[in-house]
Amino acid sequence: MFASALPQWKVSKKDKKFFYRALKTARKEAGFTQAEVAKKLKRSRSHISKIELGQRRLFMDEFLILYKLYGKPTIYFYSAFIKSDLVEQID
Repeated sequence: MFASALPQWKVSKKDKKFFYRALKTARKEAGFTQAEVAKKLKRSRSHISKIELGQRRLFMDEFLILYKLYGKPTIYFYSAFIKSDLVEQID
């Protein structure tokens, strides 16, 4: 009942693309290959590739490991979402 009273939010494809591009850039700037990151997350290289392409969901626990591993503040990844017009409310 309470959940139905909350607004639903939609993140645009453009914003998701920005986020995943930032994730890939951060990995490269930190000097890691996808294979190295996959080993640290105990995932396959394909799994990391699909996350960076936006073809696989990135779970919070994975994100926490990645942002610490890459040495970037969380705002680096979420800066696309700062402007309120980037996250659209669905009526």
